Amino acid sequence: MKKVVIFLLSIACQFSLLEADAVKMFVFATPIEDGKKEIVMGSDIFNSKEEAHFFQSIGISDCRRWVQSVQDQDFLIHLLKGADLDLSFELLQSRISKGDPIANRINAFYNDVLGLDPSDPGFALDVKDLTRML
Repeated sequence: MKKVVIFLLSIACQFSLLEADAVKMFVFATPIEDGKKEIVMGSDIFNSKEEAHFFQSIGISDCRRWVQSVQDQDFLIHLLKGADLDLSFELLQSRISKGDPIANRINAFYNDVLGLDPSDPGFALDVKDLTRML
């Protein structure tokens, strides 16, 4: 099973805004399964108010996604912002295991279109994992 590699090109951004609490921003790319780009482009999952509220409830304050083509491969690019994104991923996995309908819809989408399983505890790599890989 593929893993999401957070920090596209091993870049991590952390910043503070006017002495507010630090906000993490993860940018990552995931290859779209062959023939599934149209599903991504036509999906209402990215414009859903329910999904936006769901992400806010697990601590993701901003979630933006777009499709980028690089050398004949389509990628779904994600930009996520939140105070503790590691905790947000844990909450997503918890909600999936509890049968939350929106979490299950997100999980099914990622399984089908990206070949990823967000319910897998090893779903996301963190900076330490990337450092060892590099």
